[in-house]
Amino acid sequence: MASGLLSTRFSLPPPQTFLFQLVVSSAAVGLTKPTSLIRPAVLPLVTACVYNIVSTVHLHARPRWASIFGATSFAFLLQYLDLALLSRWNHEDHGTTSITAKGPSSENRPVSDERPDDFPTIWKRFSFGWSSMWAFRHLNTKHETKNVPSFLTDDPEYIPPRWHFILKRTLMAAACYAVLDLAGARPPPKNKGTLFNPAIVPVFRRLGSITYGELELRILSTASFWVTLYSLLQGGQAAASAIAVGFGISNVTDWRPAFGSLSDAYNLRNFWG
Repeated sequence: MASGLLSTRFSLPPPQTFLFQLVVSSAAVGLTKPTSLIRPAVLPLVTACVYNIVSTVHLHARPRWASIFGATSFAFLLQYLDLALLSRWNHEDHGTTSITAKGPSSENRPVSDERPDDFPTIWKRFSFGWSSMWAFRHLNTKHETKNVPSFLTDDPEYIPPRWHFILKRTLMAAACYAVLDLAGARPPPKNKGTLFNPAIVPVFRRLGSITYGELELRILSTASFWVTLYSLLQGGQAAASAIAVGFGISNVTDWRPAFGSLSDAYNLRNFWG
């Protein structure tokens, strides 16, 4: 009863709902204090956005895109839970209050008598919240994830020009979208019941009876999985970075590559970073 009421009253299309989720989450992280009651109060609203997306996105997109969109919205729900409630990120500390650098925290910092212009201050704080919501690796902070790749392997200090960065990331996002769309547009095989029969799942106890066609299917399925996953992560990061840098919400330095060189992924340590 309650879920039906929620889905009828909160019926924005999934893209608008996702944007609303991001805006509300970013505002809560950037504009409120770490101890503000607004932060836990926003959590049910963000959760409702995720529920609406997951329960209705299949009506607006093919199954592959629906699952990707639903999973992405849930990932940002977890990101909000971490930043706003667990780690308590805030604009004053430019990070979390739970791991503070030397010096006074935002709770004990003296309040200045000067009153800055409201709009630039609000925009800067919102931009911090927006960037933090997208910054799963927390670049250029004391909380940065280890082994984040640089723009150029041979020159770690290199930073590409802004418009060159936007153009390259836009083309990359378009290419990844094309790969994902082509993969999702393929019709299922007519003999899928035979190809994906549970009886042929075991490998080692069937080594003598595995056919060449079955082996080829396993190799192609595994390769397809990794290409899809790579395109999803690379394309999503490329699109988000092009939009954020293009609108001046964040800087080029906040969007280092999602992956290092594929030629370095020849062992498990390099593969996982």
